Amino acid sequence: MTGKGFSPARLLSNGITAFLVVCAALITAALVKREFFADKRAASTDAVTLPRWQTLVSAGHRMGDAAAAATIVEFSDFQCPSCAAAETDLKKLRQTYPHDVAVIYRHFPLDRVHPAARRAAIASECAAEQGRFERFHDALFQRQDSIGRMPWEAFARLAGIPSLPRFSDCLASGRWEARVSRDLATADSLQLQGTPTLLVDGRMFGGSPGFAVLDQEVRQALTGSRISVR
Repeated sequence: MTGKGFSPARLLSNGITAFLVVCAALITAALVKREFFADKRAASTDAVTLPRWQTLVSAGHRMGDAAAAATIVEFSDFQCPSCAAAETDLKKLRQTYPHDVAVIYRHFPLDRVHPAARRAAIASECAAEQGRFERFHDALFQRQDSIGRMPWEAFARLAGIPSLPRFSDCLASGRWEARVSRDLATADSLQLQGTPTLLVDGRMFGGSPGFAVLDQEVRQALTGSRISVR
């Protein structure tokens, strides 16, 4: 007689459970990789040049001078910690070159890793309706730990959005969901590996390479010559 602890049914059940656990772990790892794969290369100065990158500037939100000579296209996720760190470098660049650097923000929400990221992106579009995209963007990154827990209207107040009822109506309408989905589709078509992804005048970095490298890239874009960073 087979002992209770070694019944074929119990062994089969345990085997199936173990298989499902392994599958879930592999799926989770693949999803998390999209954010953290870039972090492994964060200190690298390597970049690839993306042909026809100018087409990416036509959509997204411009932060900086409309006539800026150097343009950085940023694919980002409001819940991504690495993206919040990159924002510090991008803001410093714009302060260093107030008239010469502009950042184009594009949405790349990693839904299964950051469940509130897409909703945050949609909320930022509603803020943009009232001319407050950048301030809302800043509020989200400054209080990133509160995303998904704090009401969107609270972020709207921090951003100084003039009409909260209009903002709430925009959120309820869902009218900007398609725009966020288009940005995500663009990121996927470019086979971007994670967030943030930055393009400095077409030179693409997976992850933020740090202020020194970004500053070098900007100076090269402005002068047309390679400058070594010491």
